[in-house]
Amino acid sequence: MRYFFFYILISSTAYSQISAVTENGDEVFLYDDNTWIYKNDNLSNKSLSSISYPIYNYDKNSTFLVKSSTINMGVYIDPKKWSFNKSLSSEYEYEFELKNEELFAMMINEKIEMPLENLKELAFDNFSFAADDARIVNQEFRSVNDLLILMLHMEGKIEGLSVFYYGYYFSSDKGTTQFVTYTTTNLFDAYKSEIEKFLNGLINF
Repeated sequence: MRYFFFYILISSTAYSQISAVTENGDEVFLYDDNTWIYKNDNLSNKSLSSISYPIYNYDKNSTFLVKSSTINMGVYIDPKKWSFNKSLSSEYEYEFELKNEELFAMMINEKIEMPLENLKELAFDNFSFAADDARIVNQEFRSVNDLLILMLHMEGKIEGLSVFYYGYYFSSDKGTTQFVTYTTTNLFDAYKSEIEKFLNGLINF
């Protein structure tokens, strides 16, 4: 099943954004997908203590740490539920699979730093390139194991299959991580709880 899907790739390409001013005088960036963000809201540098985000921590059953060899990022997984392999491809570092199920994940780690607002734009543009009718279903900033994370839920059609990418995106001066789960859209509700527990294992070490 996983081979029906295209992988999100990191690129150093800078995507254009439009600067604008609101009626209250606040400067904002406008994006092609009709979303916006405050110009001074540099999310990759913001202290978690300065604003309130939903707080998540890894599950007590997630006891095995899978470490990146590229940057100081990793994920605690439940080894009874999840299997993983280190990829031979340069496109992503690890692939994961929920055992005996149809839920998959990948982790892409790069040494480049990218503001989260640009990372979101890049992830959606790459997904749009692979998927017809691509759309962002939900997005949210979260505190995950003391990291400021962008959660992005995207859906579209790839080779006639309705699929979703639901993942965490993180960047700092040490590098950038895309940690994404995926399968067909009809299975999202059934796997939602397992997806959340799995993604919440993402840590900096």
